[in-house]
Order: sequence, then structure tokens, then C-alpha cells
Amino acid sequence: MKNKVICTLLWNHLYLNNEGYFLPCCNSNEKIEELKKRSTTILENKSLDNIHTLDFIKEIRTDMLNGKKNIFCNQCYEAEEKGILSYREINNDLFSDTYKELISGLGDLNDKLKFEYVDLRLGNTCNLSCRMCPAESSSNLIKDLEVLEGRTFTSDFFKNTNWYKEENFWNNLLTHSDSFKKIYLAGGEPLLINETWDFLLKLIEKGVSKNITLYYSTNLTILPKKAYEIWPHFKKVNLSLSIDATEETYEYIRFPAKWSKVDLNLKELDKKFHELNIESAVVYTTIQAYNYASIPKLVAYLSEFSFIDHYPILNILRSPDSLAIDKIPKEIRHREVRELKKVLFKASTADYKSKKWKLNFVNELISYIEELKSESTSNIEDFKKYTVHFDKSRKQSIFNIIPELKNYF
Repeated sequence: MKNKVICTLLWNHLYLNNEGYFLPCCNSNEKIEELKKRSTTILENKSLDNIHTLDFIKEIRTDMLNGKKNIFCNQCYEAEEKGILSYREINNDLFSDTYKELISGLGDLNDKLKFEYVDLRLGNTCNLSCRMCPAESSSNLIKDLEVLEGRTFTSDFFKNTNWYKEENFWNNLLTHSDSFKKIYLAGGEPLLINETWDFLLKLIEKGVSKNITLYYSTNLTILPKKAYEIWPHFKKVNLSLSIDATEETYEYIRFPAKWSKVDLNLKELDKKFHELNIESAVVYTTIQAYNYASIPKLVAYLSEFSFIDHYPILNILRSPDSLAIDKIPKEIRHREVRELKKVLFKASTADYKSKKWKLNFVNELISYIEELKSESTSNIEDFKKYTVHFDKSRKQSIFNIIPELKNYF
């Protein structure tokens, strides 16, 4: 019988966010400000050997060992209550040996991390300035968000988002590499980070690379030569491709990217799929006010590929709320949402890789769309503020994307 509380990640997983903070996992970001007060950064705590002694790690472990749900893990528990496969359940299956040890009573409060899974969010060095991203994901957005959100970015923020440049961190991490099974790299844009390529070469030299599956979250605006040289030495490579639309809508959202370049890289990736040692390549799309009407076109485009998945994983935009779908006037979005629903229902019965995992996102989005039926537009003024600001600074126009909005601006 499966345990309904324990998660292997509290015993076998290193997670560093974009500012270098030790956190339980990526799903704990809902409580990020509280966790940052109780955590420390890799720049402050240079050792990886004492992470298990952080008070919030001990608190969560204690609750799990006692069969109690901890508030920092609510995102998974709430998903499971809705019948959705959670990140906790996925990782318990992935690291089944560690999970079996924990539920059999072999897990201890004071166990050191096993480092089976290393998840690194590599600061905010990025070549894009996507409209919906935070400054933690792209340094190019800092000036815009200072104006739009009234934020002040401290010297600590700039220092912390460069945490991955610390050579001592990579040397320390290398000492734990005999345990590695999975490495996840995100940014920023991880394919730009030279430190990661250097580290992967050291794993090859050490003779442990064939035990490790690599995972990337990338915008695929670049496909470096190093990928051809390094990826085949690892067990497998899995790619999450951040692409929210095609053509003009894509360029509008992911400034200053050019769709022609991304299109070429996708075709090259599909052609060299096996040469690059890729196990899966899945498009991840953030559903927002700018692109909800473009998803059917994106799905039609993906259907042309042989190995890249034909259906994207669809994430509902949570922040900034100013760019959520419900900011589009109901009378405009109604027709397009109907077309989106047709695609979603088709996706729910399609045969593709990671079907069960994808269905979580499909079903969540279908539920969200149903809720939109009864909602009126909420605070279009914030949407206009964001849109006008970026349109002016980038010499773009929302009316090329959603012409019907002319009557509302």
C-alpha cells in the first residue's frame, strides 16, 4: 500500500532555486518568502553535507515520518485529493528503492542527503525577456519590473542570482556524484551556462555519466555544439522546451527571439534525436492572455515532427496575474476558448509519451476553462498596463495578436 505522506525528495534530492536557496523542491515555491527566511543560500552555507540539518528540512521530515502533511508540501497533497498525479508520487515511483526504504521504517530524521536527484535553477542569465517571466528567470526584465511592479532589486539579489559561478560549489557537488541518477538544469537559460558544460565533462571523466539521466528546461533558441559532444556520454537526455506559440505570437511573448531560428532548432533536434541521445522532447506552454487562442495552431505545427511530442504540456499562468486568460474580455475569449477545448479533448485521448503526466495538465486546464464561463473580466487595467509598457519599449503591438482588443485600449 502506498504511503500518502512521505516524499523521497526530502532524503535524496538537492534543490537550489534561482537565488541559490536550499528549498524542499520546486513545488514549494508557493511558500517561497517564508522558506527563504528559514533557509540559507549556497553562498552563505558553502557545504552540501549539512543540508539535512536545516530546521525546515527536519520539520518536514518529522511530519512525514509521523504521517502528518506539512504545509510546505500542500501543492502535492492538494493535487492528490483531486485525483491528479503529484510530483511527490512521480518521484516516489522514480526512486522506488529509496521510497521502499522510507516506508519500511529505514528512513531517519538525521539521514544525510543521498544526492540521487540534483535540481539546479541556474540564476537569471537568459537571452530572452519573456513577458510573463519574473526577474528571477531573466536579468533582462529587471528594469521593466522595477517600473511595472515597483520592485527594488538589492545587491544581494544580483549576487545571489550568480551563485552558480562559484567554483567551490561545483567541486563540492562532484564529490557526491557517485550517487547521481538524475540532474535537472533550468535557468535562466541553462544551455548558456558554461559552468554546467564543464561540470558534465567532469562527470564523464570520473566515469559516472552513464548512470545519470539529464533533464533540461530550455527555450531552444540555441543548440550548442557541446550538446553533440557531451550528451551521448550520459544515460539519456530529456528536454522540456519552453515554447508558447508559433510565429508572430511566439515573438511577441518571447522577445527578442526569432521564430525562424527556433523552428530550425526544433527540426534539427527532431532530425538528430538519436544522435543527441534524447529520450523525450516535450514542449511546455504557459497558457496566458496572449496565447490561449494560438494553442490549436501550435498543436498543428507539432504534429509534423517524428520524435518531438505532438501535444504540449499546458501550464496555467499563475504569476503575474495581470496576464492571466481572464483578463481578456469574455466576449472576445469565448470563441477562441471553445477551439482550445476541442484541442484539449483530443489531447486527452491521444497516444503520446508521458500520457498520464500530461493528462494532469489537460484536465486542470479543462477545469479552469469551465470556471471561466461564469467569470467576468477581472481588472483589465493591469493587463493594459503590462501590455502597453512592453509594446512601447519593444515596438510591438497587441493588436497584431488580438485585433479585437482595439476597442478596449
